[in-house]
Amino acid sequence: MSSAEDHISVIVDYAAQGQPVDNSDSNELKSSSVLAYPYPLPVSENIAKELFGELFDDPDEKFNQDILLWLQKTCFVLAGLYTSNLKPKEETYDRYVMHLIIMTRFVLKNSNKARTSDFIKFYNLQPESKEYPLGEAVGTYYINYVFCSLLNISKAEDENVLFENLVYSAFPYGRNVLSHKQKNIGPLPSINRSIDLSMDKMKNFLLDFEVTTYFNEHFELKGHKVSICSYEFDRQELMVSYMHNRVAQLYGIEMAGMEILKTFTFLIDNKESKDIMRDYDIWRGAGGLEEAVFKLNYGRTKSLGYTLLADKFFRFERKINSFWFRFQRETNHRRLYKPVDYYFVVFSIFLGLLTIVQTISGIVSLIFQLKS
Repeated sequence: MSSAEDHISVIVDYAAQGQPVDNSDSNELKSSSVLAYPYPLPVSENIAKELFGELFDDPDEKFNQDILLWLQKTCFVLAGLYTSNLKPKEETYDRYVMHLIIMTRFVLKNSNKARTSDFIKFYNLQPESKEYPLGEAVGTYYINYVFCSLLNISKAEDENVLFENLVYSAFPYGRNVLSHKQKNIGPLPSINRSIDLSMDKMKNFLLDFEVTTYFNEHFELKGHKVSICSYEFDRQELMVSYMHNRVAQLYGIEMAGMEILKTFTFLIDNKESKDIMRDYDIWRGAGGLEEAVFKLNYGRTKSLGYTLLADKFFRFERKINSFWFRFQRETNHRRLYKPVDYYFVVFSIFLGLLTIVQTISGIVSLIFQLKS
């Protein structure tokens, strides 16, 4: 949907600038009870705490500036998607935080039966709906996007769906993880080893990068571009807090954040890779404290094995490091940027094959002559 794409692109612009938006309304609202960040509207502290109380199993620890920045980014997109006929002039993003709060309740209450079409009725039965009415004009895409926002996935669709299908389209192995947990048969098997894919190595394989904010898009290969999840502080905090996300726990995907965080221990394990990360705005740095942050996250994930995303990550590693993949990348690169070299190689291969055919034909002809 164009509205989603437009507002997401604006988010990237604001984040890149790192400066408050010149908005007189939001400036007037800055106080101890209103949280203002570099977006057009602020979020009230009390309603933000209410969301974290519903969503996380340790809400007090999760209430910090970085996770609040994630919340405001999320509400900024929701505001662009919200098309209800009841939408008034707004001074805060509190309406969208309330949508997230009630969606959390709805999913936790209905678990595997939660679906798009039942949300509006559930919402209208909540006491908060009087102050923050949802509106009958709200579409299925918006409702699905609110749900996906709780899990930071990009699988929202414009149709009535079971929410668990959105989850497992993002993390297919989540069903197995959840089934294993429900059977209570011990810890899940995991693989704790480094993956041989630093950013400079992939760059040497003629691959390019694009930053994504969604967890399920991390390590997606689209043509010659590899999607890498943002390493900004709000995403780092979201990765760490994901294991305490009650909705993620409900579907067995709560370790996705930490497993993604662990990949940065090999993605940026040398200076060249760290420079590439900054060139692509995957992380803008930490004011000279970058190495301390790297070491902190290495310590957080050192003993962690890959489980939920093991198949995806190791399959990606095998593909990128395979001879056939590298051969295709090199061939395409030469065809586009060194056509003379490319066609010379093609012609050489053709001549080689022709020589082999002629040799085989000669041998066969000689055998028939000897027999006759």
